[in-house]
Amino acid sequence: MIDEGNPRASAADAVRQGLSEAAKATQQATSDIGKDLGEDLRQTRDRVMEQAESAKQGLAGQVKDTADALNAAAEKFGPQAVQTDLFHGAARGLEALSEALGGNTMSELASDLTAFGRRNPAAFLGVAAIAGFAIARFAQASASTTTTEMPADVSGREWETTR
Repeated sequence: MIDEGNPRASAADAVRQGLSEAAKATQQATSDIGKDLGEDLRQTRDRVMEQAESAKQGLAGQVKDTADALNAAAEKFGPQAVQTDLFHGAARGLEALSEALGGNTMSELASDLTAFGRRNPAAFLGVAAIAGFAIARFAQASASTTTTEMPADVSGREWETTR
């Protein structure tokens, strides 16, 4: 509403009021967006943790199955064979790993791994290197070993395929 006696002051008051209302609306929208984003992040984190927990439980089961297979294989060698002791020892280690995987949350496992790395940095790096090599070998073995013939280019040469 413009005051007839001082139109400039009234216009300035109206602009200030409009800016104040716009600032309040912006602040409310920002707050709403923050709440929505926070909820979305919580839901995403929960889904990721559920999937990680499921994968962890599956891995624990596979490790336990491997331990059982090692124990069964150890029995084939007889009680005096060196392989029997080796297989039973490896099976005990895998059973302990399976129990640790199945009985701890992901955050507990991460905390244990961090603590191990701090106590035994050389062993941690060694295990990490071995795991890296194993993963690389697995990935290499899993890659397709078939090569496809490439058509001849316009000059009549055939493309060479490399692996």
